[in-house]
Order: sequence, then C-alpha cells, then structure tokens
Amino acid sequence: MIAIKTVRLTKHYDDFPALTDLNLEVESGTIYGLVGPNGAGKTTAIKILTCLVKPTSGGAEVNGISVTADPTAVKSAIGYLAENSHLYEDMTVSSYLRFFADIYGIEKTQAPDRINRLLMEMKMPDRAQSQIGTLSKGLKRRVSIARALLHDPPILILDEVASGLDPISTHELREYLLHQRSLGKTILLSTHNLYEAELLCDKVTIMDKGRTVTSGTITELSEKYLNKSDNNPETSLERIFYRAIAEQSTARLTP
Repeated sequence: MIAIKTVRLTKHYDDFPALTDLNLEVESGTIYGLVGPNGAGKTTAIKILTCLVKPTSGGAEVNGISVTADPTAVKSAIGYLAENSHLYEDMTVSSYLRFFADIYGIEKTQAPDRINRLLMEMKMPDRAQSQIGTLSKGLKRRVSIARALLHDPPILILDEVASGLDPISTHELREYLLHQRSLGKTILLSTHNLYEAELLCDKVTIMDKGRTVTSGTITELSEKYLNKSDNNPETSLERIFYRAIAEQSTARLTP
C-alpha cells in the first residue's frame, strides 16, 4: 500500500522554483528519506504534504487523501515534527501534552494513560512536571515527538528531526524511529545528514535545487553510482550523493 504519493509536485514562489516535478511513492511501514543540501526543496515538499502551503501544480496524497481536497483529514493522519518546533516553554511537559490531547480530540479519560506511555517511551517519566523551558534541547525534541504521536497517527513526517542533538540523543532517536517502523508506522524523513539517512531509510530520494536527482534503495543506488572495488571510507550514501550531484551538474552543462 502507498502511504504517500506525489505526482509532478511543484511549488513556485513568484518566479523562484522551490520544488519542481517531485514524484514520490512511499510504501506503508517504511522509512523514506528526502536528502539533499539546504535549499534542495525538502522542506517545501514537507510543507505541502502537511498542508501548510499549497502546491503551484501537481498532486499529492497522504493516506489516500488529497492534500488540497481534504487537508483536515490529512492532518488527522499524520504526526508532523518541524525542524524548529515551537514549544510553550512556560508550560510543564504534562500540561503541554494534555493541551494538545484536547486539540486532537482525545478522550479525557484516555489522555493521561497515553501521555504517561509516551513519556515512558521517551525515557522522561520523571520530567512530567518539569517546565519545558528548563529542558535540554534533546529533551525538548522528545516532547515534540511525543506531541506528534499523541493521536497515534499512521504516518510521521519529520523535518531535520535530529538537528542539533548530541550523539546519545541522536542514537536514541534513531532506535525509536526504527521501533516505530516495526510497529507499522510510515515515516517520511527530511534530512541533510547522509549518515543518519543511510542507517534509517529503506529508500531515499536525493534532491538538489528543487529537483529530484535520483531515487532508490541504498543497494540500488550503489549499483548505479559506485565501483565495488572502491574502498572509500565514507559511507555509501555520501559517495552516492556526491557522484549523483556531480553527474547531474555535468549533464546540465553539456550542450
């Protein structure tokens, strides 16, 4: 089953092409990565899929629902985590999650158990009464993830989820996302961290300057771009990325 699909998805801001002809098919129960440098179009794609902006042309469906025809239903089906999540830092962790449980329409009798379970999963049950402003960046990120999962959505859309986290927090986050995949969640992950993408993603789309460079599994892309005798110490996706970008740049310059 296809959880997320885009067909020639395009977004222009005035005359600037932020995203051009993006075609995606993200299978249910997988982790799919959008990778590329800053300005590649990843966040623009994420904003369209989360119904924050409308496309200029093309189409997109999330959980079988058009993002333009029924954005409310799309938002109910996703848990979204932006690169810079804005938390209410004067609230406690528990009150903040209760507030969003009300927004999501979670029954008041069910909300406490759900919040307690998520705090256990985030390894911060002792922080329920902590003021959010006093937490480290890693703990704040965990609060944001708990908020995104409160309504138990089938699809998670994450934009630079590990940005700025220390190695331990990054490792724990990676393990948690893999666990969510094992439970059947679909995860669309936007990142410029090629190492994390290779460890996490079942399939990736490499983007640059608003366009798709190439897509596939790491194995498929390795066969396409890498020499098997190459013992370069960089990870496969790093080498794939640079070679794919270089090939595209060369192709653009060729008359």
